[in-house]
Amino acid sequence: MIKNILGLAILFSLLISISCSDDDEKFKIVASDAEFYIDENPDPGDIIGKINITSESDDLVYNIIKSSYWNSFSVNSNGEIIVKQNTAFDYEHNQLILGVIHVSNQKQSDESHIMIFINDVNEIYAENFVMTMDEGVSENQSLGFMQARADQGSMNFELLSQTPENAVSIDHETGEVLVKDPSLFAYDLNSSITGMVKISNADSEKEVLFSINLNKIVVPEEPQEPVETAPGVLTGVVSITTQTELDEFVKNNYHTIQGDLIIDEDPEGEGIVSLEGLESLLEIQGSLIIRNTNSITNLKGLEGLSIVYQLYIQNNMELSNLDALSGIENAAIIIITDNILLKDFCPLQELLKNNSFQDAPGYYNKGYTIPPLPPKSFGASGNMLNPTVAEVLELDCN
Repeated sequence: MIKNILGLAILFSLLISISCSDDDEKFKIVASDAEFYIDENPDPGDIIGKINITSESDDLVYNIIKSSYWNSFSVNSNGEIIVKQNTAFDYEHNQLILGVIHVSNQKQSDESHIMIFINDVNEIYAENFVMTMDEGVSENQSLGFMQARADQGSMNFELLSQTPENAVSIDHETGEVLVKDPSLFAYDLNSSITGMVKISNADSEKEVLFSINLNKIVVPEEPQEPVETAPGVLTGVVSITTQTELDEFVKNNYHTIQGDLIIDEDPEGEGIVSLEGLESLLEIQGSLIIRNTNSITNLKGLEGLSIVYQLYIQNNMELSNLDALSGIENAAIIIITDNILLKDFCPLQELLKNNSFQDAPGYYNKGYTIPPLPPKSFGASGNMLNPTVAEVLELDCN
């Protein structure tokens, strides 16, 4: 009886062992290492290749556990290696991507070490063609060249589309952009001319955009003499270049100028030595521009001025203080540049504070022709002291 029981136990044990052995064999995974080759600059989603797996199990799970270039590829449920971030597939910067793929089922796992070699392709490198120009051109006028190059060989330039039609042509060999129909380069008809160009060689091609933005040419009107439109009110642009002109102007005791007052010393004239006499002036609804003087040390005479839309003080060689401007209560733009002896900005402290001024964009100091600035802009450069708005507000002006 005991022998029979012992025999049955041994038989049962053998059956379990055989069953487990068959089960292990069923779940066994062999993941082969692999090399793949792909041309550079593929599209995201392109299939690079597939991992070779030997397994009877069909519930395999794939995971990337190592990669020499993070996020460059992914692996799907079929074991296919897929391009993810194509920036890694640029031969000029990277020729090989390494990775380790972990393959598993419910009981076993293996790893596949992969190498992805990137093939060099004869590429074309090109930039969009963008320019801004004045309206009014001539036929066959050159507008410039498409910026493009190839790794090797020549390129062909083909104009695919343009709006409006027939505005430009392009040289097929050089990429030079030429005016075809000058009548279309009129701002009132077309403020811009756009299109697409295909650049190609034997191995590659690239499409780029072109955009030609037109400026409208405005013929300036002949300046008109300022006119007294009410007692003490002068409408127009007042330009003063000598002390004699200034002395004649102040005799009229204007309190308001509905326009600009430009004091710009004539280098060939007698010069301007003083602004005294302008005490009656209370408001300038345009710009007050004082520039290029060689003898003015202060702005005495402007103490009564309380409102000015734009204030420009530029290139005054002897100007050392702005005390006379302390009465200005309201202004939109203040630009002070190239006054080499000027370092005291206290007279402007209250004005900047009460009107919430901000620092002007950096392009304001490129010259006398200043592009449009946002309201409440203040800028100083080229002076002995060039404070920001915050620095002016922090000055000890007591």
